[in-house]
Amino acid sequence: MLAQPREHPHGHLPPRHGVTLTLTRGDLFPDPANVPDVLRVAGRLAASGQVPRRRLARAFGRGLLRLGPRSGDEPELPAGIATLATLLRERGYHVALKGKWHLTKPLDGERWGPGDPARIERDFGFADWDPTDAGGDAKASSFGGGIAGLSGRGWDEDYTRQMEGWLGRADLPEPFCLVWCLVNPHDVLGYPSAMLDGGYSPAEFADLHVPLPATIDEDLRDKPTVHAMTKIGQTSYLGGLRGRAEQQRYADFYAHLHRVVDEKLGRLVTLLGDPGDPASLRSRTVVVRTSDHGELGLSHGGLRQKMFNAYEEAIRVPLVVSSPVLFPEPRTSDALVSLVDLVPTLLGLSGAPGDPAAFDGIDLGPVLRGERDGVRDAVLFTYDDHQAGTFMQEAPGQPNRIRCVRDRRWKYAIYVDPAGTAPAEYELYDLQSDPDEALNLLDKWTGRGRNAAAGREAVRLHAELERACAAAAVPGPTPAPAAD
Repeated sequence: MLAQPREHPHGHLPPRHGVTLTLTRGDLFPDPANVPDVLRVAGRLAASGQVPRRRLARAFGRGLLRLGPRSGDEPELPAGIATLATLLRERGYHVALKGKWHLTKPLDGERWGPGDPARIERDFGFADWDPTDAGGDAKASSFGGGIAGLSGRGWDEDYTRQMEGWLGRADLPEPFCLVWCLVNPHDVLGYPSAMLDGGYSPAEFADLHVPLPATIDEDLRDKPTVHAMTKIGQTSYLGGLRGRAEQQRYADFYAHLHRVVDEKLGRLVTLLGDPGDPASLRSRTVVVRTSDHGELGLSHGGLRQKMFNAYEEAIRVPLVVSSPVLFPEPRTSDALVSLVDLVPTLLGLSGAPGDPAAFDGIDLGPVLRGERDGVRDAVLFTYDDHQAGTFMQEAPGQPNRIRCVRDRRWKYAIYVDPAGTAPAEYELYDLQSDPDEALNLLDKWTGRGRNAAAGREAVRLHAELERACAAAAVPGPTPAPAAD
């Protein structure tokens, strides 16, 4: 949230993600109780040809015997980097943080203490943080809801009370920016293994019956192999979903978690006051809601979470910008945007835009004001989180690093091995005729198009992907797809 002082009632309403992946505990181990389900999944993958038997056996053996390099050495956000907080502080804002952090480790390596808030303010500009960081693993003690947290009602309840206390203070600094980071719907990571221990009951979401995805039974043999391999990891770490009834409960639990977090958001909106009252905080505050990733939700053959893929279910996130003064009438947009656009956008809305050359992102102000339909022709997506919160490095085998470009109609991705040992794999989707991304229009092993149009688009988009990677200063994709 960004709020202007009272004397500027028409105040407007943060750059580059400075770390390659957000920090997790990295201590998630396979549960031996899940071995029967893992064997069932592995048997189906081998029999269907979705995963080469040799790769399947190697991954299963590594996980069962806990072999191979362990996780660790996740990079922290470096001190001194320009952040949303430092840039807004330069513009006179007080920038506060409540909720999860996930960008550095505790000073003592294990537990958050009184020195950590001082460090986060000194090195990154975020003030007033309460040293509690939840949601970094799948354990019930880290749940946003249930019985976790100091309140016994979930860490998000604790974070909501922190938000309410901060906004309700008599000496509220203005102008301010409050960054409020909640855990949920992340608790779906604990289903089914930790849900009950965490204090949730199936009765809470028995009234729900959300539609299951059209691709829930999809065969993944024509998709990059790592997609099917994640079924092994998800089952061994999180537990199996046996049959359609269990799958339905998973989807319903995820939907319920949105209700849980919506209650917290409702408390924020209530606290800000009546948007029609010029004296209210709401009348001079811009509220922005977004998220870091989506949820596969059992699409594409029953996949869960968001790792090792570039499907729409995983990479599309909400982006809501609300201000009763700046945007009195609701409108929606299908413009292509990226999370790197948030900082230049919020700086622009603050009334003091930054130098466009200083950011990877683009100010979305023209889209928000209805002046343009979009500000970019394509978006870049990269994935390098090979540990995925587990105790292992490179758990699903290679290739597993993703470089992807998406424009309004097409999505092209290449999966590469950073060591250059395993050959690359490819995918291309026509989002106009195949919005569910069920049909890979490329041979995954060679990148050759299944028809002439797909071949042309793969060549064009590979060149666009190379340009986008170069502009973002990230290692680019090689090799190019095979030409017809």
